[in-house]
Amino acid sequence: MNTKRLKLAIVLSLALLLAVVLSAFAAPDDQEHISIRLRNVTIPWDFFPPPDGLNSNGCSEIPEGLSINPDDLGSNRRKNASVYTRADGVRRILIRDVVTGTASDNLGNTYRFSYRNNITARFDGSVVHMKMTDYFRLKGIDNNDANFTLRLIWIWDYEADSFELVEVLDANGETVNVGVTPFYWPTFDGVTETPDIIPGSWRVPLSEGEVFCDPL
Repeated sequence: MNTKRLKLAIVLSLALLLAVVLSAFAAPDDQEHISIRLRNVTIPWDFFPPPDGLNSNGCSEIPEGLSINPDDLGSNRRKNASVYTRADGVRRILIRDVVTGTASDNLGNTYRFSYRNNITARFDGSVVHMKMTDYFRLKGIDNNDANFTLRLIWIWDYEADSFELVEVLDANGETVNVGVTPFYWPTFDGVTETPDIIPGSWRVPLSEGEVFCDPL
């Protein structure tokens, strides 16, 4: 083999090796994606269930005497979940959730609301490293007394033996929601850490508004 051919063979071999290396780093070994699109559905406010709904007892942002609940068949949801699992077992889960809709109170006033929640989680085999960003806004259409906006970013860690994406199915077997398990809240009062997380791991880079007024 002459010198030119030898150099060409070396260059091609190095290029092939580089392509293999780059492809290994460019994409995880295993991926899973779930997308949910729901229109004109009833999405309950789990943290403020009817008939009381959002009210002044649970949320000081709501004027006394009002009980606000989401309208039946008045909500839309877009939710995307992705799971990336590397060959070494490290798992990353991303969930993006957007809910918009209308609500009404006991006096006949109507509202629009919007909700965005992003979860970024990494599981290294023993610890879940969780980051959650959350946004909720309620705006009165014909009553300006119950308008409020909240935003937050929470970061925390907790121990786990496994970490999985789970789907919620309706009676027809269709996916209507998705989440992670196990999942532990870092706090229930906004001040004290729960015993379920690694002590001292809860951080709050952003907190605006009354964060526990978020009904979703």
